[in-house]
Amino acid sequence: MSDIVKPWNDLIASYAPKPEKDSGGAARSTPPAAGSGDWKDDDRELLARTLDAEAGGEGVQGMMAAGAVINNRASAKGYGGSSIRDVILAPGQFSAWNSVTGYAGGKGALNRDERRPSQDAYRVADMLLSGEYEDPTGGATHYYNPDVADPKWGMRAGGDWQRIGNHVFGFADGRPGAGPGGSTAPTREEPTDYSRLWLDMGA
Repeated sequence: MSDIVKPWNDLIASYAPKPEKDSGGAARSTPPAAGSGDWKDDDRELLARTLDAEAGGEGVQGMMAAGAVINNRASAKGYGGSSIRDVILAPGQFSAWNSVTGYAGGKGALNRDERRPSQDAYRVADMLLSGEYEDPTGGATHYYNPDVADPKWGMRAGGDWQRIGNHVFGFADGRPGAGPGGSTAPTREEPTDYSRLWLDMGA
């Protein structure tokens, strides 16, 4: 087991469903509590819904990477604010919320009130909010799916980009690593596979 995977097994295990006993004494899992359902007042709910919209089809690993970008943008303070709520709801940042922010006339928005996030989305949101995670993106502030988009700030603009699932993660618009050969971001040839770690724990 690699030096990276072992600590991840321990950390993720702390967020995995806890075994309980049913009336017959058999072990069963308790999923994480669902959010309040009100994303307007609950940051955990807002984050879980965003992870579900942006990377729900990418599994735990993809949601962790997308969530790390949200946290990285909040830390950079140049993407609409210094909190995850400010970053997520800043116009033009996450298209799932375009109907709320008014960006692009609402085009690309998803009705986040009709769909509940998965249990995995809540688990990842809890890790991101607690700060107890390792950023699989190397500090990236941008990502996109190169099979469906080719933004001018993306890979064709240069810099170091890494693929995690169907998305690529890196830096753009003057952030560290932007421009050909100018990356200061750490890269990893094989990012930690969060999905595999989750499965190894029986979640």
